[in-house]
Formats: sequence, C-alpha cells, structure tokens
Amino acid sequence: MAYTTILLRTVLAVALGGAIGVERESKHRPAGFRTHTLVCVGASTVMILSELLFAQYNAAYGIMPDPARMGAQVVSGIGFLGAGTIMRYGANVHGLTTAASIWVTGCIGLAAGAGFYALAGTATSVILITLIVFTKLTTLFSQRPVKRELLIEMQNDPQVIGAVTHLLMHNSIQILSIIHTDDAPSDEESLLLHITFLLRFRRRNQVAPLLKQLTEITGVTSADVL
Repeated sequence: MAYTTILLRTVLAVALGGAIGVERESKHRPAGFRTHTLVCVGASTVMILSELLFAQYNAAYGIMPDPARMGAQVVSGIGFLGAGTIMRYGANVHGLTTAASIWVTGCIGLAAGAGFYALAGTATSVILITLIVFTKLTTLFSQRPVKRELLIEMQNDPQVIGAVTHLLMHNSIQILSIIHTDDAPSDEESLLLHITFLLRFRRRNQVAPLLKQLTEITGVTSADVL
C-alpha cells in the first residue's frame, strides 16, 4: 500500500470524525471534536493495519488471514468509551446519542481505513443529518402531553402537602389520581408519607424540572418517576 493512500485514508478519517465531533461539541456534550476524531482515526489505523498484515503474510507465507478480524474488535470494543458518556440525571438519561455517535464514528473510521470512501462519506452525511435535522423532530415530540407516575416521600404535614399540590397546579400539571402507599399501622401516625401521583404533563420536558422543584420543597425528602 502506497504512503499516499495511507495519508489519504487517515486525513479522511480526521475530516469525517471531526465533522461529527464538531456537532457534538456545539451542544456541549462530554465527547466532542477530539474524542470523535481520535476514535475515527484509531479505527482507520486498525483497518489499514489489517490490510497491511494481510498483504504481508499473504506475500511472505501464502497465508490468507481475515483482514476484517481486527476491525471487528473495534466495533465490539468501542462500547466502553460510549458507556462513559451516559449519565443519569433524575428521570432523564443523557449521553445515549453521544455514545451512539462514538460507536458509529468508529465504524466510519473502519470504512475510511478500508478505502471505501463513498461509504464513509455517505454514512457521515446521514449521521450529521440525523444529529442536526432530526433534533427538531425530537423537540416536537417533547411538546406532546405525557402521563407519568411520581412517588413522592414527604413529611406528614398539611403545609408540605399543600406546597406540593400548589406546585403542581402552578405548573398546570393535571393530577389524575393519588394513592397513599404507607403501610403504617392504623393506630400509629407515620412521620413520612409515601404518595404516588398519576400526573398528566403538558410536555415531556416538564418532568425533570418538576422533580428538581419538588425536592427543593422543605419537607419533601425524595421524588422519583416510577
């Protein structure tokens, strides 16, 4: 393999991986330009190395190794890096899209390293369209009403209960049902209440902010989505 071919494939990996990384960087994601570029170049290097080894051993010993074997390890092994970008914040999980973009960037690097330029370029275009254009569709879906069950642990105090219901009404959240789930004996007064609310939110993106506001109420010890 000529050095110009190696250089071309590596530069292509930098450009394609960097393009996806710039989009992630613009949204302040944990894995941005440098991470995606390194993943793509690394995958490209592995694929180029596989071809070089294939050519070397085939020429020297007449052995026919599988040139895709090392590349297959990239596809399965990149998951550890993507897992590090996934974080849970209350009811929401963040980083799944970035984890997926890291994995697919590795696949693009393999395509670039193998010399399939049209495939690598097409995949990058589709990924960028997905990340940029489809985000608007996701925003539209987040505006639709949604039902959620919330388990709230609070002090058995009328003022605390009133503050919780007032917060729900203030945010125009409809209470569909309330279930008291305490198991305290009837002759004993529980100091804490465990109440399950079935709520209808006007928008999906109201859930996480509400959980934060609930936990800021004095007397509310926890609030979680079931």
